[in-house]
Amino acid sequence: MKEFKWTEKQLEAGEITSGNATHVLLVGGSRSGKTFRIVRDIVMRALKAPNSRHCIFRFRLNHLIASVFLDTFPKVMRLCFKGVDYVAHGQEKYVTLPNNSEIWFAGLDDKDRTEKILGMEFVTLFFNETSQIPFQSILMALTRLSQLVQQEVSGRSSKPMKLRAYYDENPPNRNHWTYRQFVEKVDPDTRVQLKNPEDYAHFYMNPKDNQENLSGEYLKQLEAMPAKMRLRFLEGRFADATPNALFPEEFIDKWRVIDGECPQLVRVVVSVDPSGADDIDNADNDEIGIMVVGLGIDGNAYVKEDDTIKAGPGTWVRKYYCLN
Repeated sequence: MKEFKWTEKQLEAGEITSGNATHVLLVGGSRSGKTFRIVRDIVMRALKAPNSRHCIFRFRLNHLIASVFLDTFPKVMRLCFKGVDYVAHGQEKYVTLPNNSEIWFAGLDDKDRTEKILGMEFVTLFFNETSQIPFQSILMALTRLSQLVQQEVSGRSSKPMKLRAYYDENPPNRNHWTYRQFVEKVDPDTRVQLKNPEDYAHFYMNPKDNQENLSGEYLKQLEAMPAKMRLRFLEGRFADATPNALFPEEFIDKWRVIDGECPQLVRVVVSVDPSGADDIDNADNDEIGIMVVGLGIDGNAYVKEDDTIKAGPGTWVRKYYCLN
């Protein structure tokens, strides 16, 4: 196994996550090491403060289990904390460290479980993939950032551990609450300047900063993506705000089905929005929108396929009838 080594960017991020700000956002492209950096810091805090409690949130619990509970967290323990034993409580989704500190894993999509988690106090909160989490849910969880614990400084001395809230995300557009709060330093609801702007810090990390831990093929895949996707997942930049968009990007992220678990559909519709484009002379025409949408037995609509294309009727009609 290759010996673990921080990248230069992860070391810089560590200076921010351990700095003076209570709220720290790591933002940037995919697979840049953001989540690994924060989870490692949480474990370190838990080991320094016996009987402390920490919580990692994501909007959907099943996504958190797959990405952090079963992947990033064990990897952090294996690479950064060799010899530190921990007990994973799979049913309740938390781990116990040797000093009786606990790290909990919670999804904000389960009301009953969320209420149980919010009945506790924590000294550290981490909101994973905040582009998917509504601001009001963040505010509710932050009411539990209140545990007073002592941090061991040396053999015989201790001091109260600073409360911390960590956040990470692939950046959405500039209308998102994270951009307003961490970059513009304004209240996301009122747009009023934050009373304590120095308490909110952000740091950019991108895949190219972590390329020594990634395959060249993965970076090539990101580089080959459409411009909008490259901006977010490769370059890690906030997109221009689109205030007149019917469906804001964060809404789409929030309800995106990524685990393949779609309910039975009671009706499927293929819709077409022609634009007048042709197969050859179409430079000034819009694309022809072709969408496949199904109505689930749960009453929700699911976009099954987007076959939008810029082509003439002879091309898009064949595609439409193949889908229909």
